[in-house]
Amino acid sequence: MAGKENTKIAPRYARALFELVPESELDAVAVVLSELAAAWQESKELRNVILNPGVPVQERTAVLRGLVESSSCADIVGNFLSLLLENRRIAALTEIHAAFAAELASVRNMLAIEITSAYPLNEDEKAAITERLRTECGSLVSVTWRQDTNLIGGFLIKTGDRVLDNTVRGSLEKIRQSLAK
Repeated sequence: MAGKENTKIAPRYARALFELVPESELDAVAVVLSELAAAWQESKELRNVILNPGVPVQERTAVLRGLVESSSCADIVGNFLSLLLENRRIAALTEIHAAFAAELASVRNMLAIEITSAYPLNEDEKAAITERLRTECGSLVSVTWRQDTNLIGGFLIKTGDRVLDNTVRGSLEKIRQSLAK
């Protein structure tokens, strides 16, 4: 499924999950979705198994449910993952997580920020960046981390409809556009 289509359908699925989850479990579901989205991005093997139509659906469902079985919200998230798999929307998992986090942040009056980097950041780097954002934007900040190797270097910071492109790819695109004039 194309990335653009994932971006279009993700908010609907995230909203449906958000409405289904009891208020007391929203944070737990957000954590599990975050871990799943990270595993999905980092593990090519996981994506290959889950997206492989040659693997029976029951086995793929069992793999997904196994990833969440130790969480307090295993039933809700497991059923949601089964639905995504059945509807062939599992490839949108990362985007659904981001939309769910944004929905949660909105309800709690938090500023939802999505940071995309060219390489995986370690926990110390993430903590330092998050602390800087809290200092600059206020203490109610929710950060979602993504990775996109196409960026070459730098960061893409997105909140709502505002985007700060401080990436090598973005800089090269600006140079290309200025030379084309």
